[in-house]
Amino acid sequence: MIDELGIVRYMTSHPKDLSDELIEVIGSQSRVEPHIHLPLQSGSDVILKKMNRRYTAGHYLERVRKLRTSRPGITVSTDLIVGFPGETEQDFEDTLQVMREVRFDAAFTFIYSPRTGTPAASWYDEKEQESVHERFERLVTLQNAISLESNQVMVGKTVDVLIDGPSRRNPDILSGRARDDRLVNVSLNDEMSLPGNLVYKRSPAPGEFAKVKIDRAGSFSLEGTMVTEIKNEEAMP
Repeated sequence: MIDELGIVRYMTSHPKDLSDELIEVIGSQSRVEPHIHLPLQSGSDVILKKMNRRYTAGHYLERVRKLRTSRPGITVSTDLIVGFPGETEQDFEDTLQVMREVRFDAAFTFIYSPRTGTPAASWYDEKEQESVHERFERLVTLQNAISLESNQVMVGKTVDVLIDGPSRRNPDILSGRARDDRLVNVSLNDEMSLPGNLVYKRSPAPGEFAKVKIDRAGSFSLEGTMVTEIKNEEAMP
């Protein structure tokens, strides 16, 4: 581990490549962020085999359990695909069941779309799309409820947020990521009074950390207020 690094963000892992050794590193190194993106795609072993994913739902669940034992509090995000050709209602229910067991903190959800040149493209059936969209809505509804429950646990806590910059929706609000990769929108006070009666007016720049008290939670992000700003040397007496 490089001493100068404050946080190591591990982007993603294929479930078949998430080894015990890697899980041990995630669990033992505090500088590795307490988050992992672990694509599931489907909770059905039948569909996973058709996708050539080379793991089962059982293997996936075992990896997640091991991660959470090794690093309590770790957040897990995933990718989910609805409507892969040949997916039955039972296959879809298998996916929902894995979601209920894992309780993903966040998920990127997709409806299958055929890609030219892939074997699955020739299996695509347009007549199935009405039921596929209905399943997709059910999946999104479940995941949004789970994500909201996960985020609500953070309300009232103070967390370190790595600032990315102004929010795309509101330039008066800063946006960044907590150490567990949760998206945080940060409101700024006009002036921040700190111990010693020092007042710092400079907002943190992209790439700097800020301490933020979480006030509200939604399914996709947290909202909070900065409780201390970074030290502005010009404000020092």
